[in-house]
Amino acid sequence: MRRVHPTLVGVDKLLWMRCAVFGVSLPAFFITFSVPVQSGELGASAFAIGSLFAVFTAVLVVVRPLVGLALDRHGRRPLLILAAGCHAAANVAFSLADSLVMLYGARALQAVGVATLLLTVDALTSDFTGRRDRARAMGRNLELQTRASLMGATIGFTLIGAMSSAAWQWAFLFFALAAIVSTVFAGLQQEVSRASAPVLEIGPARGSRPPSIRPWWPVFATIGFSTALVPPIFLLYLQHRFDATPPVLALAFLPAGLLFAALPARLAGVIERFGVARSLATGFAASALGYSAMMWADSLPALVVANTFAALGVAVVEPARRVLAADLAAPGRIGLAFGQSEALVAAGAIIGPLAGGLMFDWVSPQAAFGLAGGSMFLAGIYCINIHRYGIPLNDLGVDLK
Repeated sequence: MRRVHPTLVGVDKLLWMRCAVFGVSLPAFFITFSVPVQSGELGASAFAIGSLFAVFTAVLVVVRPLVGLALDRHGRRPLLILAAGCHAAANVAFSLADSLVMLYGARALQAVGVATLLLTVDALTSDFTGRRDRARAMGRNLELQTRASLMGATIGFTLIGAMSSAAWQWAFLFFALAAIVSTVFAGLQQEVSRASAPVLEIGPARGSRPPSIRPWWPVFATIGFSTALVPPIFLLYLQHRFDATPPVLALAFLPAGLLFAALPARLAGVIERFGVARSLATGFAASALGYSAMMWADSLPALVVANTFAALGVAVVEPARRVLAADLAAPGRIGLAFGQSEALVAAGAIIGPLAGGLMFDWVSPQAAFGLAGGSMFLAGIYCINIHRYGIPLNDLGVDLK
């Protein structure tokens, strides 16, 4: 009888979840570019347009801890179904939106769906994967979401080119249909009988006290701060410095998007080889170099290369932080750990664009890039210090066999 490797069995059990994730992730990239345009056509001011994004992030901060508690109490599948249903409702609301109030409502619904989906996906992935393949599985989830969003953007922008007047409505009706199908996939997803997460002490302080996620709160918040700060400043800088048109802006972001669509699972080998803390430090260092290089780039190609290099570091950091949250979770409390970590990321993501905007307006765009780079650099040093002084972390120094 042929023996099946347990890793492959675990990955196969995530099939329906990943089908659901693909369907609901289709509009993610399209929304980023189309919502400001649509809200402008409805008469929104710059402040109102910015508020549409602030509402989204604020809902994430509030909802994520609640979702984490619900995951531990009610299991994964009901939350996965709820997430897909919220995405379907949000896409219908976007399609029908003929006022700013409806756009705000659609964004809030979308935020509830995103908060519920991402935490549930991380929890399910942790349930069905072992320590050897968890980082790779987390990276694969990121790749899948990015590929879906790129495909959705292609569909949406193609519709805009074919039927500009009705493209918004038809695009979101298509996305709503995809989310409804994803709800069916979510209902087919298996889940473990109870939430569980292995707890393994490591380092010099192994066994001296239980692992805690609190020492890592600044790391999670910095990830949200820096990764949310750069994209809007990058976009504004391209428009002001190079008079970039929307197609040029899309092309400028494309290399980083393609990187996220292809590399996170492959870069998981860094996490498996060096452990979470050193992998986070490595990713932070790469991002810090990339963001700092953007300060000195004096041409559009140079800026794109620097931004892509920074995205390479983020592609290491994103799966690593999810593995970290899973590793630090107490038995049966993995949802709580993910809820806390993701809420901190979202809180940082609220402050990041505000700080970047102030730097852009009152100092310079280069100062905003420098702020992001400096934040990433300090976070990397913090990770190394945690590793060096033996604050309990479940991944370093553990025999993964």
